[in-house]
Amino acid sequence: MKKIILLKVLFLTVLGILSLAMVGCAKADDNTSVDGETFLAIDINPSIEFVLDENDEVISVSFNNDDAEIAASDIDFIGMNYQDAIDAFINAAVETGYIDVETTNNTVVITVGNDNQAREQELQQEAEETAQSYMEEKNIGAAILSGADVYDDLVAFAEQYEISIGKARMVKSAMAIDETLTEEEVTELPIQELMQLITNAHQEKMQAFAESKKQDALALKEEMVSQSQQKVDDFRTRVETGEEPTPDYDTIHQENKENYQQMAEAYQERANNMRNGIIQEMDPSNYMPDDKGSQNPFN
Repeated sequence: MKKIILLKVLFLTVLGILSLAMVGCAKADDNTSVDGETFLAIDINPSIEFVLDENDEVISVSFNNDDAEIAASDIDFIGMNYQDAIDAFINAAVETGYIDVETTNNTVVITVGNDNQAREQELQQEAEETAQSYMEEKNIGAAILSGADVYDDLVAFAEQYEISIGKARMVKSAMAIDETLTEEEVTELPIQELMQLITNAHQEKMQAFAESKKQDALALKEEMVSQSQQKVDDFRTRVETGEEPTPDYDTIHQENKENYQQMAEAYQERANNMRNGIIQEMDPSNYMPDDKGSQNPFN
């Protein structure tokens, strides 16, 4: 009899523990926990932001300018590993001509934010290495830089509030989302709250894009790819036959880092001319020629 009672007590205890565990999981799901998530921004001229989950897979994305809307209009990033997302975005910039395969003044700026600074630094390095590997594999002359390398105002902001460059970039993104927020308010927010704010805004923005601008963006991308295809194909042929010299990546990195602001302005002008010429030809309802609206917001 005692044995039966003990078994019943043990059974009820185990059942109680399992029930508590299930309730805990349900609450975590209800709260949409963002612990361990990562912010990733990539600026070429097309400028894009991602939020990654604990497995480093994309759970939200936002196009920061018209150029990103056009270049990445046909890519579904959600669920991608972040390295695949980096490759896909850079490849889209190549196909549309935003990265010019025949020059070496191409620059990709990557900024990573994570609550754990060691993890932030690790992912920053891995993201830069991913982009660098893409360039070297394709033989494209480009520099891969961090936000800390080129965004002086962002560095000063991070130093002022004693936060990482990644969190500083997140703060600026959050303030662009909600203009009523002050610097002091946002810098005091935990990264998890910042991440949730940014993720929600990403989802709303992408929904609006899908409903109102995506079809025009797809049409513009198709035309930009068509106009760039011959140059890209000829370049790839020269690479395959060994006629295209291997870029000196160390020199490119140093020169583009030292001259980033001047290069960025010239690059912006070229991108505007390229995009605006096609917009004028096609006259899409949701895009107008604009010399300012597609600037990288952190240049």
